[in-house]
Amino acid sequence: MVFGTIDFGRAIYMYSQLHNAVREGARYGKMNPTDTAGIKDRVTDYATSFDMASDDITVECTGGCSSASSDVTVSASASFTAITQDLLGIGPITLSSSAKVNTE
Repeated sequence: MVFGTIDFGRAIYMYSQLHNAVREGARYGKMNPTDTAGIKDRVTDYATSFDMASDDITVECTGGCSSASSDVTVSASASFTAITQDLLGIGPITLSSSAKVNTE
């Protein structure tokens, strides 16, 4: 029961970090919508608890990314491994988050 509580707390912490990293990437994309590599770098810089690859992050831009009416959507997913997963017979959990902003 104690380890389950610890795992639940770790999962919440890891999801929070992933969500904040995606928001930071979207915030960078708001000012630099065509810099896909920079957006992905920003997400990986802030998601320090994950071993994320560039393939785990997607950046989509609607409206051609050239006008103020464009939207940038940054999404990422990462695997979370619980301490109790072998005991409970479950596999790794995939955490995912996305953020959408208007370009400037």
